[in-house]
Amino acid sequence: MPTATDRSFHRRLARAGVLALALAAPGVAAGELAGWSRLDTPSFTFYSNAGDETTLRYARQLETFRSFVARTLGDGAVASPLPTQVYLFGSSDGFADFSLGERNVGWFATTRQANVIAVDASSPGGTEVAYHEYVHFVVENSTPAVPLWLNEGLAEFYSTLRRGPEGLEIGHPLARHVDFLGRNRLIALGDLFATNRDSRDYTEERRRGVFYAQSWAFVHYLLVGQHDLHVEVAAFLGRLRDGESADEAYRAAFGTTTVGLKRDLEHYVDRGAFAILVLPGEDLAAAPTGVPVPLAEAEAAARLGLVHLAGGVGGEAAAAASFAAALALEPDNATALRGFAELDLRRGDFLQAAAWLAEALVSRPDDVLQLDLHGLALLQAVQAGLTRTGAPDEAQRALLAAARASFARATALAPDFAPALSGFGATHFWDEDPSPGVAASARAVRLQPRNAVILSTHLALVAQAGLVAEARQAYDWLLRPAVRPTAETLADAENALFNAELQHLRRAHRTPESYPQLLAGLEELVARAPDPTLYAELVEQTERLREVVERNRWADAFNRAVDLLGAGERGAGLALLERVAAESDDAQLARRAGDLLAAAAAGSR
Repeated sequence: MPTATDRSFHRRLARAGVLALALAAPGVAAGELAGWSRLDTPSFTFYSNAGDETTLRYARQLETFRSFVARTLGDGAVASPLPTQVYLFGSSDGFADFSLGERNVGWFATTRQANVIAVDASSPGGTEVAYHEYVHFVVENSTPAVPLWLNEGLAEFYSTLRRGPEGLEIGHPLARHVDFLGRNRLIALGDLFATNRDSRDYTEERRRGVFYAQSWAFVHYLLVGQHDLHVEVAAFLGRLRDGESADEAYRAAFGTTTVGLKRDLEHYVDRGAFAILVLPGEDLAAAPTGVPVPLAEAEAAARLGLVHLAGGVGGEAAAAASFAAALALEPDNATALRGFAELDLRRGDFLQAAAWLAEALVSRPDDVLQLDLHGLALLQAVQAGLTRTGAPDEAQRALLAAARASFARATALAPDFAPALSGFGATHFWDEDPSPGVAASARAVRLQPRNAVILSTHLALVAQAGLVAEARQAYDWLLRPAVRPTAETLADAENALFNAELQHLRRAHRTPESYPQLLAGLEELVARAPDPTLYAELVEQTERLREVVERNRWADAFNRAVDLLGAGERGAGLALLERVAAESDDAQLARRAGDLLAAAAAGSR
């Protein structure tokens, strides 16, 4: 028979709408929760059940690797606006439920709130995968427009970093790539440069093998081969950051044609002598770390649930089971409460998500991630309850104020946490003057320049403020290849650009005296309305404004006529009144003009 505690626990899951989901997946076995620890280093947070020795080894390696990459690509490359969490699994069996599929030993994912690396620490290739995936983050974080060949080539090249007898070694040949290059023709460099994630050279398995191998060999040639081109590579990356196309940046940095370079690269590959770089005196164990701290089983279960949400084969059902296991062990576990909130956010039950987060914040009132999600849940509840042109009612304004307070608290605790900055800015969207939120939103864009959600949020905000130039700039940023916005996001961006012009026009002509200019501007904009619904709304608004302008025109004429009569200019005044009485569509005004004309005629007799 279930106890009162059991019944309360299940009521809480049912309230969240995830009871069936939590019970459908296998629970987390007790053995899977033992032996987990947490280790915080200057740049990472490690969650591990691979043992202290392995955890410390990975921590030292990744911290040293980060320092090495910073020296070669710049400190800005490794500066992350999000925390980076590394999950180390001590066995392949333990990692299986969190992998991306067969033979996968590690992956990297970026969520709203964190960069997540999951690695099978028992695999010989685990360290290489961790390096590879981390380099992807570093390169894309520092150079949003980096071409795919360079992104993959650098990731493969840097993944070979290891400790040697004389210091750090990098550039060891990767056997799988050398083998591929020996059995396949190289891709023409023009095609290599043009390859993107939709190209056949990337999507087809055999061709992708050549693409990866040649990208690695090309970077190896540039950084280690007969031309020591570190300076040129840095210049190439710098030009990409400045917005130059890959072709322009390459020609300016390397000063050579792709035809000549392809010939040099073929010779380099055919020779098969891939040298390595040695950094004397460097040691992979040099980076200082802390001490792993045991993790309570409830916290371990909740953390594993978050890994399921970030990636892997388990998905939402496995995540719900992990969060349920955590709450069964510790009813007030804040991480599990936050996990259920994330599930509710995905389901669209925003107020329930906010309720879970409010409960979590009782025990962790200064948890930046929970404050951010609490603000997000409240903000999305408001957005879900509004029509496209609707304004928040009193209850929704209260939710907005609470959301803004949560985001403000999060940014006070973590001034560089981009998601909360973006959310704080978005809460100003419906204000009479949205500009106070623009500064926070712009800072979020600077911190995460390739985040499509943050960019589109900023675009919508500056558009609502009528900042046309800023809206066009945000739109251009959204179109960069590295951002990869969805079709829906692009459609919303087109609407936002139009809204920027519309709001700028409305804000520039607020007074009745400038209504004629507003009408002329609206008539020009109507034809460019991006969707039929907005077109119909603008046609209706334009017709109403035309009536107002016309009424004001005749009211002004009537007042001028009265002023002329008062000034003794009888003829001009009566002529103007006759026009008002005959032509004005305002019946009341026409009647008043007729009454004055009759009075003037009677007085003249």
